[in-house]
Amino acid sequence: MFGEAPPPVNENRKLLVMSGGVVFLLVALFTMNSKLGGRESDSKIEQVAEEVADDISVPEIDRPALAALVSDKTEAGRDIQEEEGREFLFDYTSRLAEPHYRALEAPFLDSELSAQIAAAPDDWRGKHVRMRGHLLDMRKKARPDGRSYYDGTLILDDGSHAHFVVERLWRDDLELGKSVRIDGVLMKVFRSQAGSDLVEAPLIVGREAVRSYPALYTENVGPFTESELANITNDGLMNGVGKLPFYEKWKLMGRAANSADEVDWDSVPILTRELLIEYLENGDEYRGTPVRLSPEGVALLNKSTDLAGENPARIERFTDGWLSENSWQSVVGAVRFMGPFDAPYEQNDQTVVVGNGFFFKNHSFESMRLGLRVGPVFVLANMDVLPRPEEKIVGYLMYAVAAGSVGLGVFIFLLLRRDAKSSSEFQKRLSARKRRRPQTGAPG
Repeated sequence: MFGEAPPPVNENRKLLVMSGGVVFLLVALFTMNSKLGGRESDSKIEQVAEEVADDISVPEIDRPALAALVSDKTEAGRDIQEEEGREFLFDYTSRLAEPHYRALEAPFLDSELSAQIAAAPDDWRGKHVRMRGHLLDMRKKARPDGRSYYDGTLILDDGSHAHFVVERLWRDDLELGKSVRIDGVLMKVFRSQAGSDLVEAPLIVGREAVRSYPALYTENVGPFTESELANITNDGLMNGVGKLPFYEKWKLMGRAANSADEVDWDSVPILTRELLIEYLENGDEYRGTPVRLSPEGVALLNKSTDLAGENPARIERFTDGWLSENSWQSVVGAVRFMGPFDAPYEQNDQTVVVGNGFFFKNHSFESMRLGLRVGPVFVLANMDVLPRPEEKIVGYLMYAVAAGSVGLGVFIFLLLRRDAKSSSEFQKRLSARKRRRPQTGAPG
């Protein structure tokens, strides 16, 4: 007698609860995905790196005190090497080592930086600077207390000049033309005779001139000529444990760092079982040739990233390790790689990587389980981790849930719209019945 009942009042609540559940599931899946694939490990590695950097305490330098001891504002001032300023910096730089300059990210001197210093020496005085080059000129001199020091001039990698003063050399019989690296502090802009020329350039005061190497590459190097890699010799089992030739290794590392973009990697052969056999049987024909890992990935057995030390390719850090793939097992159990890059991701039994690089040589090595073995060594230009299977599954689930959420949202919108329409129609019918209801009272 009262007509149709209005829509249940708890239906909308159920729909809202369902929507809240979907949102919760999305958040949970996103959280799971963010913890997979080494992302949690990446944050730990970055945290450890920051802690190591924080452990390096760099002594502060009194720059105003240094500025009061030296002057390069006039031509006459630039001809003088002030003894008090030099001794001030000797005392300061004696407390520094190479890690301090790395922690400070001290720039390497070149013609561009030298021009900035010449334009505003006061802004740079007392700042930490590094430089590499070969000795153009050098003299041994005596300090006030009788100890010796050395001053001279370097020709830097880019052909520009820099003057230096150091307390000692990495070897006493260091000859002109030899390459060195000097870490120090800018004292002033200085003018001095170097060879047959009068050279005006920054003067860097440091603790020691350490051994370095002439720069191989400072820009793209292009394909190798046969003579550039002529000293590479492929090892055999009769040779015993082999060695990796120093300069050839850094030539390949330099090419991987500076010229990888010049290679059309899509046309480069994939490292298959058949190609491994070719390398092992005819390695001399493949020296320095490009190769790529399977797009489906190969197993990363282990890796380590370390400081490269002084090298002619001017590479700061490199990664070294071993790779394996099931189809290779009948030929070689694993291949060694190295590359001019960091690998700041977690490595475990399920880590699979892809990458591009160059064949180096066949290398004989001692295996703990199998004894003396021979296998190819590669210099990779890059190496990237593929997502783990569970990461892919989680990703697919997230896409499915996201699509489902959109569909559910549309469904909820249509339901609410239908309910609103039904409620409106019910109210209209109820009002109409009230208007048609007969009057029960008689007129008085």
